[in-house]
Amino acid sequence: MLTVTVFLAGAVLCFDGKCYPVLVGEDTPTGTYPLTYMHTEAPNYGGEVLLFKETAEAFFAVHRTWPGREGLYERPPGDRRRVTNGCINLPPAIFSKLQTAVYTAGGAMLQIKAGRPGALANRRRSPVALRIARMHSSYRR
Repeated sequence: MLTVTVFLAGAVLCFDGKCYPVLVGEDTPTGTYPLTYMHTEAPNYGGEVLLFKETAEAFFAVHRTWPGREGLYERPPGDRRRVTNGCINLPPAIFSKLQTAVYTAGGAMLQIKAGRPGALANRRRSPVALRIARMHSSYRR
């Protein structure tokens, strides 16, 4: 089973050791969900989506970015977090990679977290910053 993780603050989706920019929305829910393949005839979705949550009012899915919206990936992460109504949008080539990975793994769980991936959240500190941090942590009153 494949684990796919979305970090909302960083507006990235990670699987198979790589992270990719995504478009998300203020209504994108956090939590852990199974990804379920769903065929759709609705225009702009390319025929299929990966459904992760459904309510009486709406459904939430990972799907291809609608045509004409590709330029939105050039925005900084903060601006990519206010684009959708809760779905997670990927460039078509990355969506195809994700579909293949999910199929090959025999399924996937989607984890949606509010933060950033560790590599982005915990930037490397310089040697000087590390010495200062150690000095402060060992200082006792």
